[in-house]
Amino acid sequence: MKKRKKILNDTFYAKFLRFINPGWSYCTACGKPWNYCKNKTVKTSDSSGTFATCDKCWDKLSLEDLKICYTETYRMQVQVMKDAGYEDEKNHTLEHLLECVEKEFIKTSNIAQIIRIEKVKLK
Repeated sequence: MKKRKKILNDTFYAKFLRFINPGWSYCTACGKPWNYCKNKTVKTSDSSGTFATCDKCWDKLSLEDLKICYTETYRMQVQVMKDAGYEDEKNHTLEHLLECVEKEFIKTSNIAQIIRIEKVKLK
């Protein structure tokens, strides 16, 4: 069986923050609880979305790594819903989520590239 790549950069600081904030979930990339970083939401429909990384990690990670983070979060959400008795309640598939992640990655990458070009023009 192929071992899954682990993205979480579990620094001492991130572990400490989670220890002192036990009720908070956290970014799957840097490990910081959501009350210490801003999440990056990926819309899956007009009325819903999901987040697995903070905005800073979103900007740093490759598309492949982001897909790993969002896959881990999706699987955790499915398991939590299954444990609570809501087996068929997920409103989108993993494949749909990963398509949304890719579209958002392309969109935000293009915006970042435009901003860099404008900064160069101003110099």
